[in-house]
Amino acid sequence: MNLKTKLKSLYLGTKFPDFVIIGAQKSGTTSLYYYLNSIQNLRGSLRKESQFLITNEPIVNYVNEFKFSFNREIKYFEASPEYLVNQNFPKRAFEVNEKMKLILLLRDPVDRAYSAWNMFKNIFDNNEQNLKFPFFYNRLTEEYKEKWLRFSSISDFHKTIKTEIQQLNSIDLENYIYDMPGVVYHGIYHIHLKRILNYFDLSQVHVINYSDFINNTKEEMEKLLDFIQIPFSQLDENVINNNYLKGNYTAEIDGKSKLLLDDYFENHNIKLNELLNKKVF
Repeated sequence: MNLKTKLKSLYLGTKFPDFVIIGAQKSGTTSLYYYLNSIQNLRGSLRKESQFLITNEPIVNYVNEFKFSFNREIKYFEASPEYLVNQNFPKRAFEVNEKMKLILLLRDPVDRAYSAWNMFKNIFDNNEQNLKFPFFYNRLTEEYKEKWLRFSSISDFHKTIKTEIQQLNSIDLENYIYDMPGVVYHGIYHIHLKRILNYFDLSQVHVINYSDFINNTKEEMEKLLDFIQIPFSQLDENVINNNYLKGNYTAEIDGKSKLLLDDYFENHNIKLNELLNKKVF
């Protein structure tokens, strides 16, 4: 560890970062990151998805993911959607800052699965996996890269989700160590949230419904900024009018696939609502 890193780490202490956007993937995390990063007293990580808290790098190096400032009013944050489904994240995050606040955007898991499949299909169809996600892709083991390539070869959405659901039905979800590519598992939100609540109190988690976020952006940003204790007046409303929420596919999900996913997620959504003590989906 060089002297600069050590000094930054000592200055920031154990209350760093202030909050983290932990997911879900394909649920508006990029838009939220840019909205928050436009605020003067908030500073996002240099890479939107640092993924640092699921690496084995020394925790003291975490400060290097951020542009440092001696301004005590600045709050630091990052956004890595893979944190939500990673089994190692809660413990490591708690070790970094037990008072950390967590922000969770949740999209209807059926829509989220279809959006994720389209994203991965486009990436692999254009051979862009190394270009789009170099930090993520270059860290994968050769075995896992092979799994991703097999996943990418399935061009039929219904076959993709049917295969994954069969796999998920054959395992213990509570103790499953995520090691396979897929689009369904990410949407079993109550499983991921329970793992996080083994370390963090529910009062440290702010949940935003994706539909509310895109339809009532100003209202949801007001709630969020209150949660992280930033005055809403610091947000330029012109920023949230710049819509980052853009998909790159036009075909609607087919009826057969929607019915399959609706049926699969029904009980999982009920468990999520019970866990949060409110109806999300």
